[in-house]
Amino acid sequence: MTNPRAKQSQNHLDLSGPARMGLLVVATSVAFLVAVAATIPTGSRILLADLRLEETQRLAVRHAKGGIVSRVHVRPGDAVGAGDLLVTLDTRDIDEQIAALKMQAEAASLKLAGVKKEAQLFQNAQESSSAARKTELERRLADVERETIGLQVRIAHAEQDVIRAEIRAPVAGRILEVADMATGKQVSEGAKVVELQPATAKIVLAGRAIDADRNDLIPGRTARVTLLSPTTHRAESFEALVLEQEQAHAGASGPERVRFELKSTFEAFNRRIGAGEHLAGELRLGRVEGRVERRRPAVSSEGFSTATTKNRS
Repeated sequence: MTNPRAKQSQNHLDLSGPARMGLLVVATSVAFLVAVAATIPTGSRILLADLRLEETQRLAVRHAKGGIVSRVHVRPGDAVGAGDLLVTLDTRDIDEQIAALKMQAEAASLKLAGVKKEAQLFQNAQESSSAARKTELERRLADVERETIGLQVRIAHAEQDVIRAEIRAPVAGRILEVADMATGKQVSEGAKVVELQPATAKIVLAGRAIDADRNDLIPGRTARVTLLSPTTHRAESFEALVLEQEQAHAGASGPERVRFELKSTFEAFNRRIGAGEHLAGELRLGRVEGRVERRRPAVSSEGFSTATTKNRS
């Protein structure tokens, strides 16, 4: 006869073996992560916040003759290519002028054709005795030809004014500033309408360095910066060069802000990031090989520090 208590104990699984195995796996994983973390140099990962793309070069776009604003096509932060339309001026007056000039030119062309035909008939009749008539025809022909050429020149100049009414970007770059130009507002002669940063300019970012060691962010030190793109929401990495650091106050253990230059073209940065305001990411310093002499940043009068290098004898 089977013992009921023995049968009941057999129905329950013995979990002590798998539980011990699971704990062993977890403990091994934690030990591995701790060992890996111990190999990462202190201060090699620095969080960055409130990053802004600084302008390192400004190019003013002006309009030589001025006019009335019809439409503004860009705003600060926009990326533009060479030849892209920035501002359109009102050309209604010029369009009316061109239409009137073309009507005059058509009438002058008909007049010229009539004088030429009359001169041809005179030549065929060989009225050699009428020298005065011949002189008159030659004078009329010259006058009408001058009038026709003059109208064509005026039309060409007016059409150039229409082309110039479309203010375009002289080079590729990023729009920094757009003048206060509402539709219908008068733009004075030679006035600045747009300022842009050329694509060939250096890409410099400045922002807050969180929990950073000032001895790590030495100006001139290379690093890798990873930024979160606000457009693609992907992490994009760039090689970088630390330029300057700004101390929060005297005696602070780390810098409050840091400036660094990205080793990238403007086109690549704009394609991968797309905006240069309020970016966030991290900065990783590379592993240093051999002995490194620490350099203490000296705070300049402008707030940003400059590195002082110790001379070796």
